[in-house]
Amino acid sequence: MVKIKDPRGDTAAIAMRSLRADNTFKIIKKIIKKYKSFDEDKLGLNKIDISFYEDFISSPESIKQELIFLWEEIGDLCEELQKKNITNDTVMLNINTEEKPIAPKI
Repeated sequence: MVKIKDPRGDTAAIAMRSLRADNTFKIIKKIIKKYKSFDEDKLGLNKIDISFYEDFISSPESIKQELIFLWEEIGDLCEELQKKNITNDTVMLNINTEEKPIAPKI
């Protein structure tokens, strides 16, 4: 049995994973609109994180497909959350800027 260290403790790694996931999602989104299959080199992982790229390339095909699927799903969820946050921020801004009645002085 192999023990896995909790990856959430390393903030630099979290930032790198977030950057890699965001950039890869943008590329996947563009490619999937045009093609049903594509070359793994087109993901651009070698430009973002070379060590992860080497691990990705050496992974079995099923793992690659699952990672691509998860990148796409997580990217879609992040876009939805950003839309909701923008909507909520707009609503809160409107609530804060509305004129509020001033109590009369006695």
